[in-house]
Amino acid sequence: MKWCCKGIAHWFGQRNYRTIFIFAEPPSAVTDSVLFWMGMRCVDRDKLGEINKVCFPSDIPVTIAARIPIAYCPWCGVNLFNFYRDRYSQLVDQQITEEFHY
Repeated sequence: MKWCCKGIAHWFGQRNYRTIFIFAEPPSAVTDSVLFWMGMRCVDRDKLGEINKVCFPSDIPVTIAARIPIAYCPWCGVNLFNFYRDRYSQLVDQQITEEFHY
């Protein structure tokens, strides 16, 4: 796998944990281009189902996960679309795409 830098390789590898991570979303009916994201999750991915069992008061907002779009690698500055144009699938994880589809 060819990565733009060790930073993005490491943070893509963190995508199943309770931390910040990087991922890509493939083109879809909504967007005709790949999207790159920095995501954050407050609960390990394998524990997300447990959150539904917890009774949070309905008037208290709780952020469990968030994402922001990125165009450049936060560590080396490369343009992600240009660098991963033909191999963006390296950064796609279908479970992440479904988890963050809101």
